[in-house]
Formats: sequence, C-alpha cells, structure tokens
Amino acid sequence: MHIPKTGGTFFRKVLEDSNLSVIDFGYEHADMERTLHTFKYYPANAIRSSFLIRKNIEAYAKSCFKFCFVRNPYAWYESYWRFMYGLHWNNLNKYRSKNRFEIPVDNWNPINLLLPFANDDFNIFLENVLNAEPAFLTKLYARYTPHQHINYVGRLETMNYDASRIFDTLEIKFDKNIFESTQRVNESKTPKPIWSEELKNRVYHSEKSIFEKYGYNRDGSVL
Repeated sequence: MHIPKTGGTFFRKVLEDSNLSVIDFGYEHADMERTLHTFKYYPANAIRSSFLIRKNIEAYAKSCFKFCFVRNPYAWYESYWRFMYGLHWNNLNKYRSKNRFEIPVDNWNPINLLLPFANDDFNIFLENVLNAEPAFLTKLYARYTPHQHINYVGRLETMNYDASRIFDTLEIKFDKNIFESTQRVNESKTPKPIWSEELKNRVYHSEKSIFEKYGYNRDGSVL
C-alpha cells in the first residue's frame, strides 16, 4: 500500500531491483477501499491481474499480507510542499498511472484535496491546510491502515528495519544492503522551508494521534 510521500516509489524500486515485484494493479496510490474492490475501481486491470496470477484479485487482496509505510507529519508536509512547488503546483496528471495507450487509469489522487491551498510560501500553505483540513494526514493514513485489513505499518525513517521484519515474516530472502545501494527517487531540489514555530506546534496538536500511534517524539524523531 503506497501512501503518497512516504518512500513508496523508492520501496517499489527496491522490490523491482530485487526481482520481488510480480504485478501492479490499479492506481499506484490506491487506498484500502480501492485495493479491496479493484473490480469496481479498475475493472480492466482487475481482470488482467486475476489472469496473471490465476486467482481472483479481490479475494487475493483481502487475504494477502498487506503493509505500508508512514512518515512523521513535519517531514510529510515539507516533502509534499517541496514536491508540488517544484512542479509549480501541477495537478499531478503526468504522474498518474497510465495504460499502454498512455491514458490515465484513474483521476483520483488522495492528496489532490490539498491543491486549493497551493502557495509558494510554505507557512502560508500550511496555515491554509490547518485552517481548512485539520488532521488531514491523520485521515489520509487512516485510509490505508484499517486495523482489520493492514498487517504491518512501518516508518520511512526506519524502512530498513521494518522491511527486514516484513521479509522475515514472509520468509523472503533479500539483499539487506539493497537499501543503501538503490538510488533515491523523486528527491526534490526545492530547498527545505523554514518553519514558523507556531505552525509547527499546531501541526503537532492537529496530528497528535500519528505521533502517538506510530512512535514519533514531538520533534519528529522516532521513539
């Protein structure tokens, strides 16, 4: 499960470089609802995927081991703003999954909700988000991590450790140096913003459940 801006593109590359990736289906940022009901949201891909693995993809999605990664809220908001600033706040059309005819398979993106708050000043952008969509990230993570369906939630900050636990659970052998040797992807060239301490404090209180649930200190470091 690929929550936007949590290292999922890099992790996918690790899987591909390790020959561990079998199929992709649906939209790359599909949440749990879209993953469990892929025939409803991505009928053509669902048929293709079912044929490739010779199983009903929805039944398989419900029963298989599912995992994702999260990120501390400060770094997430920074990463989103830097990425979108570098795109001049493009609506991500060219980043959507496409079929072999170069046609987007889905117009949905879970973070498009933030586009109306676009601003080249990071603190103004963040203030707009906090005023209009408090706890945005808490609600975003919840779309991917319902406890009855998700098996493991790792952290971007401890991806090597969490990946080892995931692969050990699944009894998959992999090169544990792959994370150091794999080139980073989607690294933004936009300089890191300078935070307003007041807004940083507001982010903490707005997303406090993330800090507590996933083991982050108030400063964003891991427990």
